[in-house]
Amino acid sequence: MRLVNTTGLTLEAGPVTVMENESYAGECLLDVLKPDDKRILPYALDQSVSVVVRDDYQRSPVWKVRITDGIIACLFKQISKRRYIVENLSSVKKAVFVEHPYKDGWTLTPGSREAEEITRNFYRFRLEVDDHSSRELEVQTESESAESYSLFNVSHQHNHVQWLLDQNFKDEDFMKLLRSAIGIKAELARLSDEGRRIEAEIAAEENNQNRARENVKTLGASADRFKEAIENSEDRIVELQENLKKVRAEQAARERQLKDLLSTQVESELASEQPASV
Repeated sequence: MRLVNTTGLTLEAGPVTVMENESYAGECLLDVLKPDDKRILPYALDQSVSVVVRDDYQRSPVWKVRITDGIIACLFKQISKRRYIVENLSSVKKAVFVEHPYKDGWTLTPGSREAEEITRNFYRFRLEVDDHSSRELEVQTESESAESYSLFNVSHQHNHVQWLLDQNFKDEDFMKLLRSAIGIKAELARLSDEGRRIEAEIAAEENNQNRARENVKTLGASADRFKEAIENSEDRIVELQENLKKVRAEQAARERQLKDLLSTQVESELASEQPASV
């Protein structure tokens, strides 16, 4: 039963008795009803109407990629489908209201049937079902979700990065920016490897120096060749430290370049035809 408060007064919460043709039809509970508010009150179980509910869920492919301050977000949609099969077993036409749960962050998909009304907790759909017949109602809702990771923390050979490079993006500027960022990441990886190689060589030279000094202490005046080795090793260490300083400076410059490149938000949708599946 649909109840509209036309009294101009606030009706307090409490039990309601429903009468049909001066006969008792059932009871229900009413919450506080302000003037002009309306409620649908279930007061009895209609045994002549059968409702079967079937649920389905799917995740759509990634359709948009967004980069914000170095964070890559791959956006996809979760789609929830619920099918209501309403069967009228009686010999009279029935008006059936289907209440579909309303969830924050979820909206009806474009092209879906419009709800007759939306409450705090439900979409409400109205179906008219002829006698001894059935009707189906499919309600489809969607929610946008994202999987995110930092471009600063992943390798240029990371699976996600390689997947991005394989896609067709509608915005060519986005693709240029992505390629530039991946190029800088590759250069940073090379500089990092170079820095580790130089550090390892410096450590090896220092070890050679220490051994040569021990030999000098042992051999005394006859250790000229070890003294020469110490001097040569010292020259090499100084050279390597200068090289390491240059590599670290270039590495820092590249990191600033990458940060500046990714400092703004950019995004692009994927083209409908893709060379690689998600």
